[in-house]
Amino acid sequence: MFFRPDKVSACADVIPYYENGTFYLFYLKDFRDFTNVGEGCDWHLITTKNLVDFKNIGEVIHRGTVDEQDLYVYTGSVIKKDDEYYIFYTGHNPHFEKDNKPVQTILLAKSKDLIHWEKDRSFVFGPDKDYLEKNDYRDPFILYDDAKEEYVMILTARNRNITLTQSKGMLLKATSKDLKEWVLDEKPFYAPYAYYAHECPDVFKIGDWWYLIFSEFSDRYQVTYRMAKSLDGEWITPRDPYFDGHAYYAAKSFSDGKRRILFGWNPSKERENDDAYWQWGGNLIAHEIYQNGDGTLSVRCPLEVKEHFNKKVEPEIEEVLGESIIGDSIELKGLSNRTILKYGKMMHQMRIEFDITPHSDSGDFGLFFNEKENHEYYYQIKFDNLFNRLTFDKWPRYDRTKYSHVDAERPYGINVNEKNHVIVLIEGTVIEVYVNDKVALSQRMYNPGKNFGFYACNCDVTISGVNIYGGENE
Repeated sequence: MFFRPDKVSACADVIPYYENGTFYLFYLKDFRDFTNVGEGCDWHLITTKNLVDFKNIGEVIHRGTVDEQDLYVYTGSVIKKDDEYYIFYTGHNPHFEKDNKPVQTILLAKSKDLIHWEKDRSFVFGPDKDYLEKNDYRDPFILYDDAKEEYVMILTARNRNITLTQSKGMLLKATSKDLKEWVLDEKPFYAPYAYYAHECPDVFKIGDWWYLIFSEFSDRYQVTYRMAKSLDGEWITPRDPYFDGHAYYAAKSFSDGKRRILFGWNPSKERENDDAYWQWGGNLIAHEIYQNGDGTLSVRCPLEVKEHFNKKVEPEIEEVLGESIIGDSIELKGLSNRTILKYGKMMHQMRIEFDITPHSDSGDFGLFFNEKENHEYYYQIKFDNLFNRLTFDKWPRYDRTKYSHVDAERPYGINVNEKNHVIVLIEGTVIEVYVNDKVALSQRMYNPGKNFGFYACNCDVTISGVNIYGGENE
């Protein structure tokens, strides 16, 4: 369900488009097989009507040769004008740097049916301004500005005149009346001098608010957003500008007319190993974006994704440590100690859904997976009251010390003495967590083990409404 092309290759940046009941999800395919496939990256396409079942169309834009600009066909966007579709994409060729030619340039392909595409080799829109770096000029996003009756292109770029390397990132704006001739604005579209780059920009409007989504190419590597009352800014950073953690990247959105879906990827790790480095690309993950009353954005699990896991499974409960009171609800007495309760068996596809109520603002609590050997080896989804965050952690950590960073985290204040609704989705090594239909946390879990359960440490909690579901193949 969390789409990946196959066990070796990966689904990287997704470029969504919607028409006539179908999401067309173009994606960058990372083959990870240089010996047999060679260098470069193509655009491939899958379609879906329900975010669960995918039809694999295959390659739609083939990479160029080592002598052409688009050896790597990188991120872009899709737009329709009259009866023709346009893909503006990044042509990337690292070999051009030695000849002092731009490594990245904006190129174009056209189609009549969204399936068959032909490159328009007459179109090149390059970094021809002196203040622009030639190696970072990419990820065009196209929209139509009804107010000004013109097309707008938002571009990822870097200002070579800024001294600090990590502050050069900015977004540019270009305009066109016909999608052929483009004029680059002298003033940046967004330049906070805070990131190395603002990757995969996405711009849309809901009600009175404009939204700018981009992926922080920084120490956090997270998808973030800004909001403004005008396409011209001023762009406001909300109190919590994140949808997910750093294991969710390069996300772009599209609306089906009723809701807006955010498509990003959950990265795999080298050698499919918990302790290895994150990789570029992995599995496709879809979150549903919605607008709060104050104009801020939140994400929740799309209904059809949640309901894909629909085979009810009975729990298998076993007390491990501390005091638990088991009745219509579960009381974990962990105020002055750690309490652990095994609750069920792991499955390849599963949904765990429950409400959890903490009774103090101290300690931490949540779920664990793969508990074994006296709780010396485990993963845990942790609600960390002390640091006001939701984390995914494992023990032992990769360097076997107590001082490593947690594997993934995002800020989130849990509601004390109130029910907090939690949905956990697992398929293979992918794990997705949703809390209160507000936030998400994506992660990998390569050794999920045989069981899962609940824990509380220095905090009493009540757990109610627990339901376990398997997927269609369980």
